[in-house]
Amino acid sequence: MHADAPNGTSKKRKFSSLAEEDPERDRTASIIRRSITLLTADPHIPATSLHPLLNALTEAYGSALSDSASTTIHPVPLEDWDWELSTEQIMGLSEEEITIWKDLLPCRHSLRLSGIKLHPHNWRMPVVDLKQWVAHIPGNKGVGASSTDSSVAYRLYRHLGKEAYIPLQVIFSPGSPEGVPKLRFSPPLFHPNVYPSGTWGGCKLPENNLVNFRDGVWLKTKQEDPERFAKVLRSIQVLLHEPDIAHPAQSDAYTMVKNDTQAYEKKIREQAEAWTPDPRTGLAGRPIYSIRSS
Repeated sequence: MHADAPNGTSKKRKFSSLAEEDPERDRTASIIRRSITLLTADPHIPATSLHPLLNALTEAYGSALSDSASTTIHPVPLEDWDWELSTEQIMGLSEEEITIWKDLLPCRHSLRLSGIKLHPHNWRMPVVDLKQWVAHIPGNKGVGASSTDSSVAYRLYRHLGKEAYIPLQVIFSPGSPEGVPKLRFSPPLFHPNVYPSGTWGGCKLPENNLVNFRDGVWLKTKQEDPERFAKVLRSIQVLLHEPDIAHPAQSDAYTMVKNDTQAYEKKIREQAEAWTPDPRTGLAGRPIYSIRSS
């Protein structure tokens, strides 16, 4: 009797552990089973109507399981994104997305050298949306000779270490895949070259050339410079360390930099201290929970 007791206890603990690990799944299953029982018991519902209802419940159940599972999966390192798409993902691409894909492929090598990680917003899903990307800009690279502790990127690096990344939304407008993508920090970044909405407002390249973001000029430079988009991200990386005060986009940050350096440095420190590791990517930086094209 004593020999059987531990086994019985072990089984009870095992089942109890499973229930504790996934209570939402059990609750969802119970609701769906009860709904199916009520539907099949109702004589007023014809069989032709019952079948699609049951299918809808099954799909909802599968979706609920996926949502539940996503909360327990460990983050996949961004290094696993190798610029390869599965057959299923390729089959789901529109012509606009294929155009965007071909436009970004030549930038792979340059982005790796600069430490910038670029991936589709939902790259781990069976169906990807190549009109929405996320660029992770490192805080420990791009430090120039004039960079100081008061720079946004360097302050973040000092606070969070080598895995400190600043996430940037990259959004291609529907119907205009070859047009200028919208670049936006979310939540908005306190920086002289970032608009209060979070939209990037800087345009200075490392070579001190200006980038014209008008669609016509952007289209013209596609054949002349296949790596133009990588250079734009690289320019953002540099300006996060060395703001372009001559072309401000945010009056509060600009005024503070010009008139009260100590207040600006304090603001930058507070901003860096508010950032924490993103549980989905494992990178230090404020997570982007959703992307809107508005």
